[in-house]
Amino acid sequence: MVNVAVPVIAKGTQYVIDTAPPAVIKAAGGADGIAARIFRRLDLDDHASEATELVPAQEQVGAGAVDADELHRTDKMTE
Repeated sequence: MVNVAVPVIAKGTQYVIDTAPPAVIKAAGGADGIAARIFRRLDLDDHASEATELVPAQEQVGAGAVDADELHRTDKMTE
């Protein structure tokens, strides 16, 4: 089983940061707030937790290790 929650949260967060107006990002609580909102909306199994999914995703975003362009490319491939 492949764990896709961390990359989904990280890339989704970066996508919002790259595309949303600054006021929206600020109102959502910045990158950490956006990531937390995405995490809460995912239908994850019982073993998923903030420590195993949310925190690693927030660390990737904070480290600049997320390529939002990859998310755009993936989105275009699924059209």
